[in-house]
Amino acid sequence: MPESGCGVSETIARDDKKRKKTIATCIVVAVVLVAALIIGLVVGLVLHFGRIDAFTWELYEQVERGMTYGEVCDVLDFEGELADFDFLTGAVTFAWNRGDRWIFVTFVSGKASMKAQINMEHTEGYGERR
Repeated sequence: MPESGCGVSETIARDDKKRKKTIATCIVVAVVLVAALIIGLVVGLVLHFGRIDAFTWELYEQVERGMTYGEVCDVLDFEGELADFDFLTGAVTFAWNRGDRWIFVTFVSGKASMKAQINMEHTEGYGERR
């Protein structure tokens, strides 16, 4: 039986249709992934910058001598950055920053021994969210 040209063209048309569906699916998946990435970045930035002015004198006062690094992080709501390490004494100082306000805590033997702040006034309501 002679092979008809129609069978070949139908197969090509079917393969072409599958290829177009695959490409369309890949495009949709890529768009969804890019949108999710952008949304994640925006939410992250909003959460980060939404708390710039959240350091208050009252929050600073909650950091007490004898606290561990983890306890200080819990109070300040995020991890600090290593600011100094004294090889002789083993003292480690971490800094927390929000906007123009800084909190420094020095740990000796794993416990907070000193704290300092920059740009936080002991004023009611200073630095509250707006």
